[in-house]
Amino acid sequence: MAEERTDLIFEFDESLQAFDLQLDLDTGDLKKDRDLFTSLIVSVLSDRRSLVDDEIPNSRGWSGDSIKRDDEEIIGSRIWLLGRRKTTQETLNLLDEYAREALDWYVLNNIADRYELETFYLDNVAGIAVLLVRLYTRDGNIEKRFEFAWNQLKE
Repeated sequence: MAEERTDLIFEFDESLQAFDLQLDLDTGDLKKDRDLFTSLIVSVLSDRRSLVDDEIPNSRGWSGDSIKRDDEEIIGSRIWLLGRRKTTQETLNLLDEYAREALDWYVLNNIADRYELETFYLDNVAGIAVLLVRLYTRDGNIEKRFEFAWNQLKE
């Protein structure tokens, strides 16, 4: 029998402007689902440890990543490093690269057959970048749009 994969459910709380785990009011247990939405949120929006050659080396992210072996997966993405970059095509290319780095584990672990990404500026003047993720799985496809409003520098 195949192992059923489930995620705890993160939901965006408008009043807190944050994601929070959800409780099942009938049972008092944490809610779970199979749709991979929560893992996608964690993969893209959690800060991954920066690399030694990044502009801000060895900063942020889960401290446990600093003691992992080279062959172990690292949690999150380095998208946070883009917060002070210029609104250029190079920044969009890095957004794509960092998102792929954060999402490759889906394919490597046979959770998704593949994924597709689109990156573009919704508002070049305000520096709002968009990352559109499409995960293709045997149980159905997932599409999630992320918008990043960084304090980007103008060209």
